[in-house]
Amino acid sequence: MHSVLPKLTEAIIRAISEREAVGDVVVTVPVVALADYISEAVREVFTGNLLSPNELLSIAALLTEAAADPKFYDWEMPTKVGLTATEVQQLAERLRGITSL
Repeated sequence: MHSVLPKLTEAIIRAISEREAVGDVVVTVPVVALADYISEAVREVFTGNLLSPNELLSIAALLTEAAADPKFYDWEMPTKVGLTATEVQQLAERLRGITSL
């Protein structure tokens, strides 16, 4: 799983440092700690805070298992849920990606 969180934190550190260098802000705490705080706030907004990362991972695991089992995800399932088994697996991967923010 590719984690977006380090990239987000790095981008925030870069932006804060650039603004500090030109005198727009004065940072009195370690920039990394501030960036982590901002990154967590962004993550909560992005994920909607409806489900925890662990809950999203559990749903992704269930979707992956269901789509991989032809006895469960039979010919009728795409009609019931509106997605093919491949699309369900892709959805599970996207959910895993959200948890890595």
